Amino acid sequence: MTIIRGETDLSRFGKPAFQRCYIANALSDWKQYMMARFFNVRISAQRQLGYLFLCASLIAGCAGTPDRAPDINGRYDPTKAIPNERGDRESTIAPVFAGDGDVFTGTDRRAAKTTFASAGIEAYPLITTLRSTLRTDQYMLALGISKTADSARLDDEQRNVTVGGFIYAAKKESDNDFHLIVGDQHCAAASCLITVEVSGIPSLASNPNRKTLADVRSKFLAHFNGTEPGRSRYTKFDPPIHVTLTGSLFFDIDHKAGTVGPAALQSDTAWEIHPLSDITYEP
Repeated sequence: MTIIRGETDLSRFGKPAFQRCYIANALSDWKQYMMARFFNVRISAQRQLGYLFLCASLIAGCAGTPDRAPDINGRYDPTKAIPNERGDRESTIAPVFAGDGDVFTGTDRRAAKTTFASAGIEAYPLITTLRSTLRTDQYMLALGISKTADSARLDDEQRNVTVGGFIYAAKKESDNDFHLIVGDQHCAAASCLITVEVSGIPSLASNPNRKTLADVRSKFLAHFNGTEPGRSRYTKFDPPIHVTLTGSLFFDIDHKAGTVGPAALQSDTAWEIHPLSDITYEP
């Protein structure tokens, strides 16, 4: 008689656990049973009960087999999704944090927003210094950048930067990104501000940047004791939070210059650091 071995918990019902099902020779046993029934061979009641138990186990056990693997917090591993019936590993998995509010849900330029530039890191002392190296918004808008989900980074966006600055305000957006309004110390003009985004977590386990994006998101929220600033409107910080930020440059075609941020804290460029790859809170 085939033995069904299973280690089961209730991950599909909100429990922080995982379920596996192992079936050995199940099809062979089922074939024997069906052939016996076809040729009208007598089967003992005990053996019939065993076959019925096998069928019940197949339905109850395998139907609940998950398509996701433990993450970086020990619940599911974001780099090891369980293959689906096609044999690939493109399964979506559970968010790394408490709920769906951490998974990136946007579609516009999703590929660029959730990956990092393939370049070295350029260091700048000030936001204004960094901004002086950027193409004009008019130049970038004239390129006709596609909004499709697979829209990749342009050559001008293949830059990683690290820069010191101060977080003046933050807000969680509908796609689960956090918008940070960052500027130089004592910044009182739109020209010394830039938008920085802490990305939502990609749902695909195959995204090679997923762990880094999750780590920096966790690091960002740790400063607020795990709470989320700007749930309904921008949270302003007085005094602003001194940080060193690292991430990839990105041109936002969804928001025009001067429209992101609370009044008097709106950058006059659509350039962003997006996504953020590291954040250090300075004394």
